[in-house]
Amino acid sequence: GGSHYQSRIGERESFIFPAFFRVRISRKDTLKEFETAIKMAPLFRELIFAIKEKEIVEIEYQKRQNTQPEKREIEPYYLFYALGFWYLLARCRRSDKMRTFALDKMRSVRRTGKYFILRKEEMIPPERVEETFGPSVDSPKVEVIARFSPEVKEYFLRKKWVKEQAVKELENGWIEVSFKVRGIGIFKKWLYSWIPHVRIIKPETLREEFERDLQKVLNNL
Repeated sequence: GGSHYQSRIGERESFIFPAFFRVRISRKDTLKEFETAIKMAPLFRELIFAIKEKEIVEIEYQKRQNTQPEKREIEPYYLFYALGFWYLLARCRRSDKMRTFALDKMRSVRRTGKYFILRKEEMIPPERVEETFGPSVDSPKVEVIARFSPEVKEYFLRKKWVKEQAVKELENGWIEVSFKVRGIGIFKKWLYSWIPHVRIIKPETLREEFERDLQKVLNNL
């Protein structure tokens, strides 16, 4: 029972289609993502059918440009959309591990007529999509604390950029923001877009990476 459609409050929303189809959406990307889905209609049709029927599929997957696509059999779990791209969470039968596959890197999809049993105890909950910055739903959740200057602080007072975000105003006019996210690698690149108005406080490893990268840029000037 219940509706096949669900939306969540916040800048990022999740849409659930009958039990097997999960989509992550940001409001500004809604039209774009469905236009992309239409272009990929044959691929979507095969994957959605396989997800619903728990059927193993064989894909040709090209990890990087200028490399040969690799064939592999996968057990498809669900589809989701993040930062402008569609992804499939699936178990790779070659490695026997959960993997995230980008749909635009799939060169072909073929249903095999073989079926799999969903391993619920190892299933990555679809709800993790809402906690993830990018496609790395299998990555650990990390708390990042950063400080932002008065020139940009309104963007964090007005908007939640991630599901778990807390803002504290400081006496010097800056704000301190706590983000709890998965996918810290892509999140770090997003933080770069706030230079020179951002300072990384925690974790220390991220702060050190940030400082090294800035130094590299200065050295190349």
